[in-house]
Amino acid sequence: MKLYEPVIALVALVGSVAACPQAKSSVCKLAAQLTSETRTMADGQVPDAAAADRASVITVSMKDGRATAATGDVIDVAKSAGSFSTLLAALEASDLLQSLRAQGPFTVFAPTDEAFAKLGKHRIEELLKPENKEALRTILLYHVVPGSVASSTIVSSPQNVATANGQRLKTSFSAGTLIVGSASVLQTDIRASNGIIHVIDTVLMPSTRNIVQSASRIGKFKTLLKAVQAAGLGEALNGTGPLTVLAPSDEAFAKLPEGVLSALLRPENREQLVSVLTYHVIPGRVYASDAIAARSAKTVQNGTVSFAFKDGAVRITDAANNQVRVGSADIDVTNGVLHVIDAVLLPPDFKLASPSEGDAMISSSPIAAIRRVIELAIDRGVPLFNQGQPEACAAIYEVAINGVLMLRGDAVPEQTRAALAQGVVEGKSVPSATDRAWAYRRALDKALETLDGH
Repeated sequence: MKLYEPVIALVALVGSVAACPQAKSSVCKLAAQLTSETRTMADGQVPDAAAADRASVITVSMKDGRATAATGDVIDVAKSAGSFSTLLAALEASDLLQSLRAQGPFTVFAPTDEAFAKLGKHRIEELLKPENKEALRTILLYHVVPGSVASSTIVSSPQNVATANGQRLKTSFSAGTLIVGSASVLQTDIRASNGIIHVIDTVLMPSTRNIVQSASRIGKFKTLLKAVQAAGLGEALNGTGPLTVLAPSDEAFAKLPEGVLSALLRPENREQLVSVLTYHVIPGRVYASDAIAARSAKTVQNGTVSFAFKDGAVRITDAANNQVRVGSADIDVTNGVLHVIDAVLLPPDFKLASPSEGDAMISSSPIAAIRRVIELAIDRGVPLFNQGQPEACAAIYEVAINGVLMLRGDAVPEQTRAALAQGVVEGKSVPSATDRAWAYRRALDKALETLDGH
């Protein structure tokens, strides 16, 4: 395997996941709908269905602290109830107010003003500041679930529901009370024309750490993080994702045969280290239940791992038929999900190369490989951007840029590396996914120009 092949696989696979090929992925559909509706509203156009719904609004009143029946979309219902002023202000500050007037359906777990008051005045004021817009959006989208989730569904079948920010919420029914995450449901099933509102007593807080930050905080992935740094994969795992990481603990790395880990960490074996690490990464958010149902998954390394539930735990089998156990599953992070595993997975045909072999592997037309990575990223990203999914487009571009930058210095022309590095800087300095996608695209175009003379 050549050094750049995992990069090509990463772009291809993230592109396919970002495009949401799974028809059952309601989160993907919701994300696309919210993006589309936000763009339409920004152009001053209101979808006909939404306009018709809002024309039928009648007053919602509060009686004994409970909302009475109403029509209208979820925003109209919340406004008429009179007990969600902070929520509405937060939705407006995060540019989500109009998005939730879309056709839906949505299920909104709506914190009352009293629920927000628990956060404290200072924290609320901080969240409402323009510079904290993205953090606020992440929190608010954690309260929105695609589709109509009635209370009867939660009572009869407690489950983990996927929210609009990608992370999941645990729902349950205990002692006559519906529980959603850390909140109790005060009132259920307030119907709106485009969904359902459940009133909750606490603001729900999603994970605010990404893959690398979470692994560092957990404290038992020192070897993994050292390997990620040595392989130059830190930027990719700090990116927007989403990615699923099968994360070997320090004890898992210690089980490798003597000398293997130290050999992998040597610069001349960086290609093999990248191959091993990307074999532990699956594009998208793949939770344990989904993995077991699918039975197998394609990794970023382009190999396959198999999943099964056996002897009370999730088991993963690698290409060499070695089986590892998932200790802690479904650790939600901002850009994906972590599963802690008790042994290192080895990709197909794993072999440590000598320095001379490594040089031979990369010497076969690295310029052509870099061009292929960039062109593949653009081919995957452009349709997504045109379909109103700038975040997915930016994620693909970001993976391609970081993938090329992680190649060793003499494989990438200096001007090409400079163009891509500048794109990373520009992409991180802009607030919106649209601007970030354009910043990365300009960098990719510039990088292609620099390759023309080689």
